[in-house]
Amino acid sequence: MRNLNVIMRLTGLFVHLFRRQINEWSGKALTWELQGGVSLLAIGGGLLMAALGGGYDLEDGVSEAIPMVAGLYASYRSAKGNGDSPDQIRSIFASTATLVTDTKSGSVLASVAQQGGGLANIYNAVNSITRVSPQALHLNDTMHFKGTQTLTISNVGKVK
Repeated sequence: MRNLNVIMRLTGLFVHLFRRQINEWSGKALTWELQGGVSLLAIGGGLLMAALGGGYDLEDGVSEAIPMVAGLYASYRSAKGNGDSPDQIRSIFASTATLVTDTKSGSVLASVAQQGGGLANIYNAVNSITRVSPQALHLNDTMHFKGTQTLTISNVGKVK
């Protein structure tokens, strides 16, 4: 069940397959504690899906993005084994994601509140040799501001 919870926390927004932009009706917000509500994005728009009654239809939605993230998670586990915890995998996906543009202009990067780490990139995740922890820095609001943060960057690559 823990793995499912991590998958559900990974996505909240999704990217249209063909436009490579966050769908205009995807939500974007911080949590009540002013933390990023989204870790990363997954493809969830413009997907060819089996239609009710036969045939196929293009579909958009989180219902399409969640299975994509589950597949990415399973692919990562298949390639790398069980050495990384679900939270470490979430951090790896977020730190190796591909940045996406704003939905309106198409030329400006979307905000961190909107895209988290960016669009999940399984190739980058499997081949990454650095680990960043924590996955996000939570500064909180003015009254509870946490001005001192610790960021750890580790090299997990093999010596050649």
